[in-house]
Amino acid sequence: MENALYVGGFEMEQKIAMKISMVSIVGNILLSLFKALAGIVANSGAMISDAIHSASDVFSTIYRQMQHTDLCRQNIKRKS
Repeated sequence: MENALYVGGFEMEQKIAMKISMVSIVGNILLSLFKALAGIVANSGAMISDAIHSASDVFSTIYRQMQHTDLCRQNIKRKS
């Protein structure tokens, strides 16, 4: 019974983490696109650089989500 509760908690935690990650990814993609467009229009290397930095946040969010999912699965295996 305890494992069933833990697995249910894992599923809820995963759903919440996934929603937060998706909001972050979409926001950073939009931010990156707007910064890149502004950098091109204004001929600003700094703004284009910042757009690339915002795009890198997307990749780090995806990587963190993959790590979080893997760690949670490992904890479930240890509990069972």
